[in-house]
Amino acid sequence: MPNIFISTIPFASNNQDSLKLLEENDLNYLINPLGRKVTEDEIKEYIKNCDGLIAGTEPLNEYVLSSAKNLKVISRVGVGTDNIDLDYAKSKNISIEITRNGPTNSVAEYTLSLILNVLKGIHQSNTLLKKGIWQKSIGREISECNIGIVGAGNIGQKLLDLLDVFKPRSIYYFDPYIDLNSSIFKKTTLQNLLKESDIISLHLPLTKDTESLISKKEIELMKSNSFIINTSRGAIIDEYYLIEALENKKIGGAALDVYAEEPYFGKLTKLDNCLVTPHNAPMTEKARESMEYDAVLNVIKHLTS
Repeated sequence: MPNIFISTIPFASNNQDSLKLLEENDLNYLINPLGRKVTEDEIKEYIKNCDGLIAGTEPLNEYVLSSAKNLKVISRVGVGTDNIDLDYAKSKNISIEITRNGPTNSVAEYTLSLILNVLKGIHQSNTLLKKGIWQKSIGREISECNIGIVGAGNIGQKLLDLLDVFKPRSIYYFDPYIDLNSSIFKKTTLQNLLKESDIISLHLPLTKDTESLISKKEIELMKSNSFIINTSRGAIIDEYYLIEALENKKIGGAALDVYAEEPYFGKLTKLDNCLVTPHNAPMTEKARESMEYDAVLNVIKHLTS
């Protein structure tokens, strides 16, 4: 009977259908018992006798995977694979699966909520009032803004549709691989998007080409009152130069749900002009249940016949 380790947590906390599906297909499973993200050494031990892994963003490099002699499939609860050594996995005939559609609505809606939050200064007003300070602030409306979306895949396109309802001044997008059939959304270069946009939102996978895509020279192109939003992968932004820009008020602010290293407790959490959340964007009941169920289906595809 095949053995499955479920490293990502929470898993099946609201709906047990994914676990029932494993049981119906005679698959043994163990859910990460530690209640936190596993380390390299921990997951290396857990998967050494496993046939399948249902994973989150845990490190799955050569060191970790080298112990997994029976591993046939890694099924990600999510879409990113930057935590996996894909070349090594391929050399060991380990199949990689993702749950492509599950997080789309959730991440797009979450990104919209961050955009509205930073434009209105909601998080800052909340912090001040809880300190006993009654201080009103002047915000902006989306209709006043140029919006720039970097990455026009499923999530980027969903966000574009959501934003269109608010009728921004302009909506730009940059994606070297996608051309949208639209007269509303204007394709442009990354440099022009950064120069023109009041809100910049990132929706890219992390690859060797997108790592530190937003670094010193890109941040210097941004308007002094613009905001950058990241719900994709932390390492797409060079955090050193982002911190420098925020500390020196070179840009208006940032809203981040992802970081180069997670969990994150670094300097960005101390800056008033940076809204930070702990990789919450895909965490709705509907999205999570969909991704968990699809992740199990992907395992079953490889381990049963």
